[in-house]
Amino acid sequence: MKKISEPKEFTSEISFNSQIHSSLETEGFTEATTAQLADDNGINLVEVCAMDQKEAKKRNQMIKKILEKEKKKITQAEDEYIGVLVLGSSCSGKSTLVKQLRLSDSRGAFTLTEIDEHHIVIIENILDSVRKLIQGVHILKLCPINEEYIEASTLINNYIWDNTINVDSQVSKAIVKLSKNDLIQKCLKRKSELNFLNIQDTAS
Repeated sequence: MKKISEPKEFTSEISFNSQIHSSLETEGFTEATTAQLADDNGINLVEVCAMDQKEAKKRNQMIKKILEKEKKKITQAEDEYIGVLVLGSSCSGKSTLVKQLRLSDSRGAFTLTEIDEHHIVIIENILDSVRKLIQGVHILKLCPINEEYIEASTLINNYIWDNTINVDSQVSKAIVKLSKNDLIQKCLKRKSELNFLNIQDTAS
């Protein structure tokens, strides 16, 4: 039996309709999503398929532009969430790095409460680190030990900080002096020889 061929114009419309759906699927949009976007933008996909190819291609290009715009919005939203894998040995500063990244992004800035909490932790870390450096000078038997070093190190070792107030100004000045002291600088250069836990380079 001889097969009855479809009218050329109808066949052309079916072919072009398939091209439209194929291109949309390539862009990652489902048929339902495409129909919704077309409806939101006042585009009738059925009418598009009934047009002649030249006019339909123009409308198809407009649809593609709309889809590309929507796709960029989705991609941009996904880019706002970035996973970071931080590798390193124990006490190598992984948590500190993540906090610094958070501070560098205004959207992830700390609240006033968190800032107050970190303020306390930072001061405690500085005092603890300076005391460990003083201990390191003693362990490594570094010299010469001058009067300025003895006065500053004694003041810091005997200081008891109440975390409800700021550090005493004399203690702050003593920390600055020690950070520039030759003995502390020598200790920092040889800190790998010392078995300190979580020592911080306070002189940097």
